[in-house]
Amino acid sequence: MGVDFESILDRLAEKVADKVRIKMLQTGHASAGTAVQRRLFTVADAARYIGRTEDAVRHMIDSGKLPVVRIYTRISLDKEDLDDLIRQSKKNG
Repeated sequence: MGVDFESILDRLAEKVADKVRIKMLQTGHASAGTAVQRRLFTVADAARYIGRTEDAVRHMIDSGKLPVVRIYTRISLDKEDLDDLIRQSKKNG
């Protein structure tokens, strides 16, 4: 009874492809036909999104400059609030 390595590799490739698709959907990086846009970010994701540190984002939350969404015990930041912060921070000249 021999091992069918080709079959094993095919199954492994399918599993990897499934995990990549799921991760892309979760992060909003899916292709146009299947794109799911994330609305809520973690503090770390929000920091990357606006180009600041996590500590800076936490400071903005603590000072009331950035509202949070609390679902049970998890703190998330709404992408629309982050976009508003960027818009409000724009200055001419």
